[in-house]
Amino acid sequence: MTDQALPTPSLAAPGNIGLAAGQLGTLQRALLVAAGALLLCWAALVNGGPFFHPDTVSYVRGPDVAVLKVLGPRFASPWAAQNEGAAARAVSPSGGAAAAPRSYDDKEVLAGRSIYYGALAWLGEVSGGFWLTILCQALAVAYLLDALLRAVGRRSVGAYAAAAAVVAFATPAPLFVALLMPDIWAAVGLGAFALLLAFGRRLRLAESLALSGLMAFAVLAHTSNLLLVAGLIATAPLVRWIAGRRAPRVRTAVLAGAGAIAVGIAGGLAFTFAVIHLAGAKPLSPPFITARLIADGTGARYLESHCPSAGFEACRYRGQRPADADDYLWSLDPAKAVFATATAESRRALSGEQTRVALAVVAADPLGQVAASARNVVQQIGDSDLANFNYKQSVRASLDLSVPPSRLHVFRDTAAYREAWPLGPMQVWYTVVRVLAAIALLAWLVLSWKRSRTGDDAPVVALRAWTAAVVVGVLGNAAICGALSAPYGRYQARLDWLLPVTALLVFGSLAGRRDEEAARPRV
Repeated sequence: MTDQALPTPSLAAPGNIGLAAGQLGTLQRALLVAAGALLLCWAALVNGGPFFHPDTVSYVRGPDVAVLKVLGPRFASPWAAQNEGAAARAVSPSGGAAAAPRSYDDKEVLAGRSIYYGALAWLGEVSGGFWLTILCQALAVAYLLDALLRAVGRRSVGAYAAAAAVVAFATPAPLFVALLMPDIWAAVGLGAFALLLAFGRRLRLAESLALSGLMAFAVLAHTSNLLLVAGLIATAPLVRWIAGRRAPRVRTAVLAGAGAIAVGIAGGLAFTFAVIHLAGAKPLSPPFITARLIADGTGARYLESHCPSAGFEACRYRGQRPADADDYLWSLDPAKAVFATATAESRRALSGEQTRVALAVVAADPLGQVAASARNVVQQIGDSDLANFNYKQSVRASLDLSVPPSRLHVFRDTAAYREAWPLGPMQVWYTVVRVLAAIALLAWLVLSWKRSRTGDDAPVVALRAWTAAVVVGVLGNAAICGALSAPYGRYQARLDWLLPVTALLVFGSLAGRRDEEAARPRV
């Protein structure tokens, strides 16, 4: 594969006004990306602020507690302070008293809520209303889109405007840009890897470094993104095979992905050492794996038949009947609760034994666990919804108790708090676009791959490599989230914008090439 640039017909229809690549300098390009980012902020503007999730509180509070510990109370924001009235008002789903919220003085620091994504969210808090966080997330998506279009030679203003409009109005990307959770970074990390894989030799060094940096932050933002990048590295040879003859080399993407994983591991170790230094104990990882096995039924059956002789801490809770993994971890209902209401000693024991529990369960019923995990993955592939973007009553109650009183207006004065978003029609629209894009791309991959044995030109091969990487990444995300966590619509919806963009890129490029060939004078 050579370094020759791809053909440059615009994605916009003939006759649309657009500036050629040579007419756009660095400043103009930066302004174009900034405009795209502002367009992607429309959901936050309509909502009247960011979208919250119950986990948002942990992300924001973590860095604030660190500031308090290191610099003292005068430098901390209200997020680090304990809401004294919360314990008195809190009730469990069954109506009983809930466990009192823990203060920042506790030695127990939970892992699983990235301090690095928390820092981004915290910067948005201290700068006012979380708008800085939203803008940073929008800029990441807008830059990735610009880098992709430039990589395939679509460098006009019209091309970028068309692609940005598709992302903004035909996909749920603006909702996830405004969500104070690391979800949008899964798509950014996947897109950065796919770009480096398909077009790595055509990118300038600065572009490659920028994409590698975005991927590294994605890995730091959530452990699932680290697993996703690892899966992309493992399947890079498959993507190259699908791309066909003259396929791009995968070395650039693999090295960048390995570097991102190294950064993620180093970041995790640094966080652990900091917590040990400040709190005197290692961070506590909730027993996600045990919770998943219990919800699958294989874990529950194992505990029933092997306890108490198995000697696991989980044996103490074998009589509980959580409806799902979240109940096992976070419920305060006495009939379901395990981790959230356990003693500190029991929580640490549950955390430390989860790998051994998983090995024991799989050894006792390997086929049953494979079947359960496969069901979860298949369910996750087809599960994509927007339920989190209107706050149901339980979410409002949770946030009312956990958000600092002086910041309650930030999420109460929003359309999501009033459940005013028309999520039903929006879900139908996004689903139709996503399904049609997926069908078209899979059909093109199959038909194009059959012809690839005779040799395609470099642009088509690169497009096929990008498309294959995106499809593999979307399926890999479903496998990771479905098998290790739980099938939630949010986990797939956060990647949905990549498929329509890819369809626009592929079919716009092919149509442009046909128009160019038809316009050439015949000799």
